[in-house]
Amino acid sequence: MKRATGSPVPCVVAFAPARAGFDGTATWRHTASSRHGSTTMLRREGKFAGAVRPRAERTERARGARLHVSPRKDAPTAEFAASSPSQQRRPDYEMIGLYIGACLSQIVCMALALKGMDVALLYVVKHFGLRRNARDVIVYLFFAFLSIRSRIFSPLNSRRPTQTEVKEVRRPRWFPPTVVFPIVWSIIGFVLRPLSALLVVHAADGMLLSAPIVWFCWHLTLGDLWNHVVNVKKDEGTGASLVLAVLASAAWAALQFARVTPNAIAGKILLPLPSFLVFASALQWATWRLNGKPPLYPAEVASQS
Repeated sequence: MKRATGSPVPCVVAFAPARAGFDGTATWRHTASSRHGSTTMLRREGKFAGAVRPRAERTERARGARLHVSPRKDAPTAEFAASSPSQQRRPDYEMIGLYIGACLSQIVCMALALKGMDVALLYVVKHFGLRRNARDVIVYLFFAFLSIRSRIFSPLNSRRPTQTEVKEVRRPRWFPPTVVFPIVWSIIGFVLRPLSALLVVHAADGMLLSAPIVWFCWHLTLGDLWNHVVNVKKDEGTGASLVLAVLASAAWAALQFARVTPNAIAGKILLPLPSFLVFASALQWATWRLNGKPPLYPAEVASQS
């Protein structure tokens, strides 16, 4: 009599975590093939049962092992498929190149927009005698628009998440209410960013296109890329790495603003931005851990023979 052997296949797991604990019934089914047929061993709540079926009746689903879990009805559900040993994750260089190209394209378009504003304002001041107060209002509104709608310069879809999408992802217990982020970003976008940028424009003799402003636009570009990666591609791993770049770019922009303005006033006004991004980064990394710790870079599945 030959020893029964099994045919290993990828294991698919359906699970439903609950905050107060896991409540469910699990069934482990293993099918071993033999010369005359296949033997299916069932283990359900500590009980075993064996049965022999003709080999002709064995189906593709019966080969291998599968774990079935019946979660609580009131618990949020999620489902993933574990990769088999023959599959590995490798960097998706095509996607990485796409992201780099999109960022470079966006920063060039934003620099051209800044230059266009400089030319337009100089023309209006020269031919129509635009007052400084009116000019400041125009510059302030321009930077407010740029802070809120910078994604119009991005070739990628950088939309913000919907309330439903926010609830679909597993979050840590200390995740703030969903109304907090719109309020915070409205203050940053409509007040702190445009006001600090206006002070930098004053320090640059009224010119919008300057090195500190370009660094500020680079921060906006990375933020739009993060929105695309997390909200559109649903890539929490790459988002965890990218949020650190967004944080670093915000801190660098605040430092550049501080260097060119008296008493570092523009940098101080912008300082709440990197401070809040520290919290957002911790939140992103906690979310990454709760969702299976996917690769921290754009990845694709590479099959090996």
